[in-house]
Amino acid sequence: LVGRYIYNDEFLTIEETLDLLKGEKLAAEALLNPDEDEGDMTAQLGVTAAFKLSWDKLSPEGQKLGCYLSLFGAELFDWSWVESSNVYDVKILNKARRDDLLKYDLLQLNKEEDRDKPLLSYHPLVYQYFADKFKELEDREELKHKFCKSLISIAQSIDYNPTLKDIKLFTIAFPHLEMIATGMRDKI
Repeated sequence: LVGRYIYNDEFLTIEETLDLLKGEKLAAEALLNPDEDEGDMTAQLGVTAAFKLSWDKLSPEGQKLGCYLSLFGAELFDWSWVESSNVYDVKILNKARRDDLLKYDLLQLNKEEDRDKPLLSYHPLVYQYFADKFKELEDREELKHKFCKSLISIAQSIDYNPTLKDIKLFTIAFPHLEMIATGMRDKI
């Protein structure tokens, strides 16, 4: 993640990046539980600082999209599900923000040979960072509604006599649909 951050800023030196990481780490120390094991705290601070560097490079719209994506959990998802939810009402804005998340390795493409287009995912630690940021959004209830509406339409599109393609789609959508059926995550 830090390597990608440096790669995307041609004028940034490794020394400057280390200074930025140290600054973020110090800023985050006050937010952590002082009773935690020191080694765990140091690792957690380093990871959080690395995420924050990339997070700060995103536009406010890109940050909002990252927060929205936390509703998918750390499971694979199809980009068309995000587009159908109309997070921004303008598909090109969604795609531009998606590309920013990919650029900073906050989002990953998962290519499968038997699929026309790749699925997306992100590391569970990135998910947790996004989920924490989601809690800070004022319009989180509206985003939850858009998320549920988008996935419910997927469930409704599955035929009673499903094809192999329907079964593959449902297999990918199932963890997300299950989450909706059992209630949105308590921590979001």
